[in-house]
Amino acid sequence: MELNFSHLLIGVKSIIVALISGKAEVRYDAAYILPHQIALKISDLGFEATVLEEGAGEGVVELNVSTMISVSTVLV
Repeated sequence: MELNFSHLLIGVKSIIVALISGKAEVRYDAAYILPHQIALKISDLGFEATVLEEGAGEGVVELNVSTMISVSTVLV
């Protein structure tokens, strides 16, 4: 599933989420946001997120995304 959070996360171009494996690939512009900031913002949306792997200067990061903290955050 590909999600577009560009209106919520400035600098994030796209997020591809694999719900079964609990991972997400995020394409971003490092001039606006860094991987640890992306993980924090995703946590603010109600998911637990940690950085697994950063693409070396490529603007791609892989995150581990755990279950939602609150079901109501889906409606954001």
